[in-house]
Amino acid sequence: LAWRTPAGTRAWWSHGSSTRAGVGIIAQEHFLAKFNPDLTTWEQPVPGRAAVLRLKGNMGALDIWVVYFATGIANHVHTPLGEQENESLRRQRQHMRIRMASYMSHPNCTLSVTAGDFNWVASPKDRISKDCALESRSNDAAEEQHWKHTVANPFKIHELYQPLLTHNSALARSRLDRVYWNQHLAEQLDRRLVCAALEATQLSAHRAIFCPSSPSAERPPFSPNPVACRSSHWLET
Repeated sequence: LAWRTPAGTRAWWSHGSSTRAGVGIIAQEHFLAKFNPDLTTWEQPVPGRAAVLRLKGNMGALDIWVVYFATGIANHVHTPLGEQENESLRRQRQHMRIRMASYMSHPNCTLSVTAGDFNWVASPKDRISKDCALESRSNDAAEEQHWKHTVANPFKIHELYQPLLTHNSALARSRLDRVYWNQHLAEQLDRRLVCAALEATQLSAHRAIFCPSSPSAERPPFSPNPVACRSSHWLET
């Protein structure tokens, strides 16, 4: 049996080994039609772990990142030149964040969306131990700070936050699966943004994340702030 992409879609893959890792993106053809196919590129900064689909057209540029940070077995999926095969998982994730930063587009010219399994939690409340139902003593603060210092802050990326735990393991439940983007906060004025974890299934220990963005059905009427109008910086037209 062979898997086929659903009708009306196109897929890109970054393969891991025969037993673990690997990431991919499936996009609908009518969405891809908004961009110039001659300018579409698929890059793999860390094969099997991080890949980016770059789309460009008259409406602008969009980078869609898919990530699967190292977990479980310490060995690399594909050992980079000059790195040890049994390098620690934390060091692998650190190197991957640095690698991603070298491929990130400038936020002034490209909308970037990054989604996947990060395999560290953003705050202590994002991992709950099963044995006591309390916050886990495992501390990922250093990794979160490195992410902010290396990727999030330089490229103005912020999380599309949803509070539910997304991964279920033998020892804990954690919020490992997240979505980030660099859309300007002003977009929230007239757009409806949603981020939610879907129901768990028997197919995976992870819950899928659903993040639609659409024009707001009720746009608030615009009226200048009276305080702003009295400002010396207000320009008369």
